Amino acid sequence: MKTNKPILLAKDGIFLILLLLVAICQANANSIYAVASTNWSLTTTWNGGVVPTSSDDVLIDGGYTVTVDLTGQACNTLQLGSSTTGTLTFSGTSDLTVTGAITVSGEVSFAAAGTITMTSGATLTAGSIVEGWVTGTYNLNAGTINTTGSFSLPSGATSFNNLTISSGTLSLSSTISAAGTITVNASGTLDPVYYLHHVNGTLTGYGTIVIYRTGQPDDLLYEYPGTLILTNLTLNYYGVSSFANLSNSLSCANINIFGADGLNIFQPVTVTGTITVAPGSSLNTEFDSYIHGNVTGGGFIYVTHTNGTDDLTTQFTGSINLSTLTVIYSGGTRQNITTSGFSNLVINNNTAAGAIFKADITVTGNLTLGYGANFYGDGTHTLTVDGNATIAGTASFQTYPIGYGGLNGSNFTIGGTLSGAGSLNMWANETVTIGGDMTITGFQADDNSGVSPATLIFNGSGSQTINPGNTGSGSYAFDYLNIENTSGTVTMDGNATVSQTTTISSGAALAFASGNTINGALTGNGTLNVTATGNSNDLTTQYTGSLTLTSLTVAYIGTAPQTIAATTFKNLSINNSNGVTIASGSSTVTGTLTLTNGVLNTDASDLL
Repeated sequence: MKTNKPILLAKDGIFLILLLLVAICQANANSIYAVASTNWSLTTTWNGGVVPTSSDDVLIDGGYTVTVDLTGQACNTLQLGSSTTGTLTFSGTSDLTVTGAITVSGEVSFAAAGTITMTSGATLTAGSIVEGWVTGTYNLNAGTINTTGSFSLPSGATSFNNLTISSGTLSLSSTISAAGTITVNASGTLDPVYYLHHVNGTLTGYGTIVIYRTGQPDDLLYEYPGTLILTNLTLNYYGVSSFANLSNSLSCANINIFGADGLNIFQPVTVTGTITVAPGSSLNTEFDSYIHGNVTGGGFIYVTHTNGTDDLTTQFTGSINLSTLTVIYSGGTRQNITTSGFSNLVINNNTAAGAIFKADITVTGNLTLGYGANFYGDGTHTLTVDGNATIAGTASFQTYPIGYGGLNGSNFTIGGTLSGAGSLNMWANETVTIGGDMTITGFQADDNSGVSPATLIFNGSGSQTINPGNTGSGSYAFDYLNIENTSGTVTMDGNATVSQTTTISSGAALAFASGNTINGALTGNGTLNVTATGNSNDLTTQYTGSLTLTSLTVAYIGTAPQTIAATTFKNLSINNSNGVTIASGSSTVTGTLTLTNGVLNTDASDLL
């Protein structure tokens, strides 16, 4: 038993030696360390008899308390406490600037805590305030704390007199309060980090504050319940998992909106600078929430004002960067559009009155009509969409209410595709021009009166497909159908009825899927492709109306044997490997006969 005691003593000795070595190493790691509890400005306070400067790393431990007693004191970094405690305090209007970090407590498990004690009139400026192994003590409810770097404030630092964020981002680990003022300077940001962290006190400045979605009626007032002087501040809203809410009228310098949802604004807001809606985020308005200020960004803005001369510019009274924003109309009754130059335009107004354009409107991107939405033209103006049009609701480019006869139609030009499960209705002399495919489920281009027929034009720069949404068995009804695409064939995968005339322009070509037909007059000087097979006259079986072939080229391109009855052609082209047969009577080609592929059988008939 006696032999164990020296071993225990040896272990205790080793522990003490290690503790001493840690203290020595920490002291040597700092260029200056305290050797007495006296004033910062005295040489006798520091080892080597030198007062620290802005290039020095300083350690206060050994149970010492050092008092900053003059203005203009400085150091590079400051550590309070290591293996033993260390305290920093102030007197009068003294100030200390620490360029880098103030570390409160040591970095090892047996470290001792450090303490900061502020006094009235004193100022402590720090690049950051961090903690080592143990929690520090913070008596900050006097004087001013000034931060210049980006860091998370220790959770124990909660009560301040004045707090100034000069630069960088100060992130909170808990709720804070200030008896005096919290000032966020132009290069500074105050970030509560979590929606349960509150900032109590008078808030002012020229910098940025962050507001998170809290689920409360007004997230700003919930997170910042003190006195708010927002005139020169920028507000960064983060709407994640749901929209953040702003339900009180305010005036500020700028608003930035982030998050997959965004910000609901319920009252008028005045912004002297800019509202920026980040890509993927949204600014959602209520009917009487007017936005006074410039709006930009790559996100979405919702227009809810109704019955204005132009509801967008009535609700958003500043400049609007339409070249990057997506504008969504979602009012509860009639909405009027006279603004042009949209990047992307969405109509979600599903009232019977819907949205109506009353000027020539251009959309450089895409047009989308939401489910149940209604979009109207005023009968005199043109809508041009350079991109695609997707319609889940109803687009009726007519005078509202619906009118017939003698009306000048609203024209609609789509550079891309026309698609969706909704309906496009054309009325009264209107023209719709499509540069891409047409696959919309519902389409009516027949005013049912014959007085003011509408025109549908296909003029793409490559092959185009017309598919009524039910491949092979669906159908469209047209008034005038013009095929003006000189760069590819326009193919109909469905049936069509044309109340007036189908015209194929020179250099253009029209084709139907093998089992589909078109009814109505057909003319032009382009190419008419015949794909029907197995009939006594495949041309007239597929094109069942009045055919004016005087200037057309008729091309037989079937995938099975095809038949020609007695017909007079301008130009005739055979491109069917299974052959084409002239079955009865004489057929005449007044222009050119082209045999590209397959055999032309005349049987007992003549080809003149």
